[in-house]
Amino acid sequence: MRQNVNESQRQGGHAPGGRVTAMPGPTVSHQRYPPVSGYSASHTQHAQQTLAWSQRAYKGLNANQIGMLRINLYAYEPTFNAKGQPCIVDGIKEGLRISSDITTRALCGLIRETLRLPLLEYCGSVPFDMNDMVIRDASNGGWMRLDPHSEDSYFGDTFLKPHPRKKDGGLIFSIPANMKPPVFGLVFTAGVWKQLEEI
Repeated sequence: MRQNVNESQRQGGHAPGGRVTAMPGPTVSHQRYPPVSGYSASHTQHAQQTLAWSQRAYKGLNANQIGMLRINLYAYEPTFNAKGQPCIVDGIKEGLRISSDITTRALCGLIRETLRLPLLEYCGSVPFDMNDMVIRDASNGGWMRLDPHSEDSYFGDTFLKPHPRKKDGGLIFSIPANMKPPVFGLVFTAGVWKQLEEI
C-alpha cells in the first residue's frame, strides 16, 4: 500500500488537500479450480431446515412447546423372523437429534440422508435406489409406513402436556421419563436384498 502511495506521489497523482487519487491495481490472473462434483450434507439439509423454520413460524408454537428428541435409525431386511418381528440389518445403526415439530417429509429426508453413507458402504457394488426403500416407524413394536410427501408434523402433540403452573390450559414440551427413543428404519426391497444375500 505504501509503495502505491509513494508511486502515486511521484507520478503527480497526489491531489491537493493531502488526498491520493486511485491508481489502477495490479492485474491478477484467475486460477481455474476443478469443478465441484456435488454438495455436502449441509447443502442437502438446507431446504429441509428452511421449510421447518418457515412452518414453525406459522404454527403458532412457542419455544416452550418445541424441544429436541433423540431417535434411532436402522436398516431392515424385507423379511420377518419366526416371531413376526422385522429383521434389523447387522451393522447399520445411527442416532439423530431432531426437533419435536418436524414434518413427516423433513423427517423422511433426514432419515435417508443419515443412512445414505452406511447403506452405500454396506451394499458395495450392489446397485440400489434409496427412494425405493420404504421408511417405517418401528417404535414400540409398530411397523407404520411413513408418507414422505406429508407436510404434517409427524409427532403432532405427542410431546405436549399441560403446564404444571398455569391454569389456562397452556401446553409445554415434555418427554416422558421412561420413554425409549423412537425407532425408524429404511427397508430394503426384496430384489436388492436377494442380490445382497448372493454375495
